[in-house]
Amino acid sequence: NRSDVACFLHSHTLDTATVASLEEGLQPVSQAGIMLANMVAHSHFDFYQDGPETVRLLGGKNIMLQKWHGMFVAGESLGECFYLALSIDRACHAQRALLQTGRPYHSPTGEEVARWSRAYVDDPFYGGYDGERIWPSMVRKVERLQPDFAL
Repeated sequence: NRSDVACFLHSHTLDTATVASLEEGLQPVSQAGIMLANMVAHSHFDFYQDGPETVRLLGGKNIMLQKWHGMFVAGESLGECFYLALSIDRACHAQRALLQTGRPYHSPTGEEVARWSRAYVDDPFYGGYDGERIWPSMVRKVERLQPDFAL
């Protein structure tokens, strides 16, 4: 039972399904990957998995990549879920693109990942992951592009 979860989002993007299927899962090889480094759980896909089991597999994390499947995102608001889903998809896209080059790449140290991922929460410019800054602009954009849209 997670009292901090008021919203749950699930999606099957190509990038999240691909990275979820990699043995090493999400790696901190992009800004978004570093930002989310300590927020992602990985699990096997089970077609008959119910909501309570999904929450259990998340543990204390907000994002789960399920092998061969996609992402689950838990948050306190729709804005937070949207922001985390957008961020995990970007992190997976960057990792997939990097791996497709077939070239050696640079990885941050564990100490750098710990320091930088924490900075995203503490730095007032980023303001954490709650989506408060990005969600209102996304709603305005969809209302402008799709006038019949309503929350």
